Amino acid sequence: MIILRRVVAAAAVVGATALMWSDRAVGVWQSIVDVALRSNEAVTSTVMESRQWGDADLHVAVWGTVAVCVLLALPSPRARWQGLMCLLAWSWFVELAQPWFTEIRSRQLVDAIGNTVGIIGAYAVMSVWARIRRSRGNTGTFFAGSERTEGLAAGER
Repeated sequence: MIILRRVVAAAAVVGATALMWSDRAVGVWQSIVDVALRSNEAVTSTVMESRQWGDADLHVAVWGTVAVCVLLALPSPRARWQGLMCLLAWSWFVELAQPWFTEIRSRQLVDAIGNTVGIIGAYAVMSVWARIRRSRGNTGTFFAGSERTEGLAAGER
């Protein structure tokens, strides 16, 4: 199970990097916006016209999802913390390197901040979720490797 989680985490990092370094990401996002505008134009047009942050919310969602995959793949709190710091640095590098790989995207501080918010937000949500599970006595295998240190294995120590 741990190996599968690590493969999924690596695929998520590679996928997010490819998405951020491709011109297709802008087209996909524009298609989503167009569908939203067509389906309920009265509500969505005023919201879309007043957006100051561009596609920063997409960056929050993408990098937050990647962070969840990374958190679930790492076995200890220290490894999760180090993994998130590496992911944070990588997401900023991806944003800085965008002009090298795509013609229509550029470096934007707002997008890098969106990356950071997504990663830190995922960490916060996952930490609260883990604490709630622990307080209810349902430790299970929430994080990779926890089956070795919690749950039934804890009773054997």
